[in-house]
Amino acid sequence: DVARALRFQTQHLSYYELTLEAGSVYFKNPPSGLPDSDLAADMGERVHAALTEAGYGHYEISGYAKPGFECRHNKTYWTFGDYVGIGAGAHGKITDEDGIERTVCASSPAQYMKDVREGRFFSGVRRVNERELVFEFMLNALRLTDGVPSGRFKETTGLELDAIDEKLGMLRKKGLIEADPSRIVATPLGRRFLSDVLETFLSFGENSE
Repeated sequence: DVARALRFQTQHLSYYELTLEAGSVYFKNPPSGLPDSDLAADMGERVHAALTEAGYGHYEISGYAKPGFECRHNKTYWTFGDYVGIGAGAHGKITDEDGIERTVCASSPAQYMKDVREGRFFSGVRRVNERELVFEFMLNALRLTDGVPSGRFKETTGLELDAIDEKLGMLRKKGLIEADPSRIVATPLGRRFLSDVLETFLSFGENSE
């Protein structure tokens, strides 16, 4: 598959392991011969080696690109920027003076069009609380191989970096987050165990409740 993709000389490739979501056709009738976690990891390493050798940079957890062809659309998400979701099933993130809100449009095209005709552009809007903000920021920023400048945390969440200093310090001691205080970026080891790194921020604010 990788060899075929390279023959197309595309400038950008997304590569990641899909999960079989509950309720999906594949979940109900799983394909035969699915790789176990060890084989999947070996496959990932071989794909990484092949794409790197072909001149692609692994700029985010599932994205490879030739220099200058990183996806600006996706990097808006990963740097915790704002975007407006338009269309059936679209999600959005909007920052205003009161904080951040998440929006969602009706997933059914017919219902979406009915909502728009009646002046309802979103089927749901909710405010993101402080605990969610920290986890969502890290969930996105740590996808990037180069991470983000530390100042980006306050710029996008409105919270002081001090709020997560203790957790960052613990992860740095474990070699999962780079020691450079000017950036928030996972080490190569941290990227391999990114789910474990992110779980650290799920507990943000628990002691204060």
